[in-house]
Amino acid sequence: MFDNLTLRGATAPGDPVSAAILWGYRPAAHLKSWSIVRTKTKGQWALSATSETIEAFLIRQQPLYFAAPRRQGGFWMWPVKSAVQQVGTNQLRATLGQPDY
Repeated sequence: MFDNLTLRGATAPGDPVSAAILWGYRPAAHLKSWSIVRTKTKGQWALSATSETIEAFLIRQQPLYFAAPRRQGGFWMWPVKSAVQQVGTNQLRATLGQPDY
């Protein structure tokens, strides 16, 4: 597959091609750019993202999923395995599990 992935999303919140951290069908955070890197721990990925919007209550709920658009259509979906950490005003970090295709 791949060891790392860096993409840029749409600039407007709610744009159908933007990435998001989801709680169920609700967006807990809209992301304008993100980077995913495979960690040394098997089956885990590290997410670093710049958020457009964050819903403070929703981002603390479980289970969360990171969804990013695929170039050929559809979305990648990763389960969020750790609490989402907010670093600064709009920077987020989290540990993800294996993607669901």
